[in-house]
Amino acid sequence: KIEQHFDDRIMTIGRAAVLTQPHLGRGACHYCGPCQRGCSVGAYFSTQSSTLPKLLTVLFILLINASPIKAENVNEIKRIVIGNQDAKISIIAYESLTCSHCANFHINVLPDLKKEFIDTGIAKIEFRHFPLDIAAFNASKIAQCNNDGGSDILSSLYLNQPKWIKGKTIEEVNENLKKFLKSEGFQFDFNKCTTDKNIEDFVLNDRIEGVKKFKVNATPTIIINDKKFEKSLNYKNLKKTLEKLI
Repeated sequence: KIEQHFDDRIMTIGRAAVLTQPHLGRGACHYCGPCQRGCSVGAYFSTQSSTLPKLLTVLFILLINASPIKAENVNEIKRIVIGNQDAKISIIAYESLTCSHCANFHINVLPDLKKEFIDTGIAKIEFRHFPLDIAAFNASKIAQCNNDGGSDILSSLYLNQPKWIKGKTIEEVNENLKKFLKSEGFQFDFNKCTTDKNIEDFVLNDRIEGVKKFKVNATPTIIINDKKFEKSLNYKNLKKTLEKLI
């Protein structure tokens, strides 16, 4: 019935459901039903099932169960990190650039986290990629393109999601992303960045490792000193956890 209604899409069952499509002008969260971390609407259909463009379905199902991709220059790409490299507390944030809850983390949690723990040298935070759709995948490649380890582009994309996550097709989203980047003064070759094989492999490896090593199945997922943060993601809960590690 789904295939009859959506001629260009196919139903996928299981772990591929985390790869949701942009919905109502933004990246759809894959949760089903209200919860403290997810949307009230959730995936395109449910947590266990989702619809993907037919031409992309096989690629993403293979990706979810893939082994890390081996590429010659992947190790030369610098991770986006804020804070003292030798900090006692190491935080990893697995995020998707089209995830509204990830944007909320950058807007409402990260500023206090940075002020109290990162700027003081107690903690560092490393941003890893877990794209939930093609728009997020392209944006991740853009965020890594300068390869300077800086978070300026990444932060700008999260803080201004409504300005660029819009369009009925990925081509329209890409055009809006180009316009936004230009308006913010970021200068680089968009096509070169989004087709760079080494950056692409780097982003995909982040996602593959997140699933295999930390059982990441949602964004944002926070890892603190190699342990998954399981509580509701707000600054109060995060602060309590971090204070115990000082």
